[in-house]
Amino acid sequence: MKKQLRMILLSLLCVFCVCGGAKAAESSGYIFRLAESAVVLSDGGGLPEGVEEVYAPEGLFRTDDAGLIQELEEAGLLAYAEPDWVVTLQDVPDDPGYINGEQWELSALHMDYAWNNGITGKQENGTPVRIGVVDSGVFAAHEDLNGTAIISGTNYCVSADSAERSDVSDSVGHGTFITGILAAATGNGVGAAGLAPQAEIVPLKCFTEKEGTLSNIVAAIYGGVNDYHCQVLNMSFGTSQRSSALEEAIAHAAAEGVILVSAAGNASSGSTGDDPVQYPAGFETVISVGSVDRAKGISKFSYQNDSVYITAPGQGLHGLGIASGTTYVTGQGTSYAAPMVSAAAALALSVKPELTPAEFRDLLLDTAEDLGEPGWDTVYGHGLLDIGGLLEILVDQWRLVEQAGERTLFVRMTGLVPDSSVWLVQTAHSSAGAQSGVSLTEKITTADGSLRCALPLGEIDAEETMLVLALDSAFRPLRKGWNMTDRKSA
Repeated sequence: MKKQLRMILLSLLCVFCVCGGAKAAESSGYIFRLAESAVVLSDGGGLPEGVEEVYAPEGLFRTDDAGLIQELEEAGLLAYAEPDWVVTLQDVPDDPGYINGEQWELSALHMDYAWNNGITGKQENGTPVRIGVVDSGVFAAHEDLNGTAIISGTNYCVSADSAERSDVSDSVGHGTFITGILAAATGNGVGAAGLAPQAEIVPLKCFTEKEGTLSNIVAAIYGGVNDYHCQVLNMSFGTSQRSSALEEAIAHAAAEGVILVSAAGNASSGSTGDDPVQYPAGFETVISVGSVDRAKGISKFSYQNDSVYITAPGQGLHGLGIASGTTYVTGQGTSYAAPMVSAAAALALSVKPELTPAEFRDLLLDTAEDLGEPGWDTVYGHGLLDIGGLLEILVDQWRLVEQAGERTLFVRMTGLVPDSSVWLVQTAHSSAGAQSGVSLTEKITTADGSLRCALPLGEIDAEETMLVLALDSAFRPLRKGWNMTDRKSA
């Protein structure tokens, strides 16, 4: 085992020394986890010279001293070590200019359902959903964040005992733009409308410029989960280097039930169609988000690969700037598509606080507008985010969609008898009230007593009314019927 670890360390040293100048492999020192037997550093006290705390409760530290890494390994105190990779924010705001209130993404996301039903990111009992913004901080003095619930947060770019630990101000603008997408004030007559304006924002600052280090990011993720108890983490950055420390932090957050959202990545000269997977977007428990333009076409810069789960508007967006409290800018990038999914998660959690990350992923899949090749593809993932449709099916348990002249009823029910039959009965009646048709479709619930299905309805005559009933195996109604004529299709 020691021989194998020495070889790994030797490889790391070679990568750091030889490839340090190459952007794809740029690093800054080493991040390491102590072995379980190494109690001397586990409380973060009495650190040897040249060692800095990343997240002491997890035994995570960093150093620039390659010799110290070797000494720790030889003493049996090291679980692993890896380069403290440099990570890049997935684009920053550009083209400063005052905005005339145009936000094309709001209609593309069908936000009217949320507005019409008072869904704003705050639960029925008044508790706001908490979103951790793992980014460059926030310019809280902006006029369009007046009234937004922004708690103090932490600056992970400095040591835990630094006087600047509570300074989460934003000198980059990236985190402020994202915060505006998430929770800019609505109905205040200025600026932009946030998607989840009553959610609570936690600035988890780990960037002071466009590039930051993995160690600061890992500390921010642990802090967002353990210290701030965030329910959603937005991570609009990426690196092509797969990291054990980052993977473990993500696994910890997922195990705590946090919904994890990340930018898929940006190609500066255009996507190749087979772009390198970025992390954390590439981890299985993270929702990787690509970008579309105003015409719902894939953005030229949006990474295309196996990690893409869904797309959202990410081009020509209007948001908050940091030059002054009244500055508005435009920006583009998968960085800004990601918080739209994070906002959708906050809105969904405000409706159903017990919603799990797996259930949220299913909601995204069930309600996304399929674009590109039928079904999932590496360009659009499962399609374009539809916040209105997602909330509609979560609240009402059904949704009527019309595409290419075909109508489909999407049903999502919970609390049913596990592994049981549900009969969906379509009945059509003429304008005079006479029944003109009926059909039955059997569906089987899952082991947890839920039902997710799509029921093709075909054409509905303008002179007819159609009702769909959900019946149990004894043909007793499970809920009030769905009226396909009165309901406006999406």
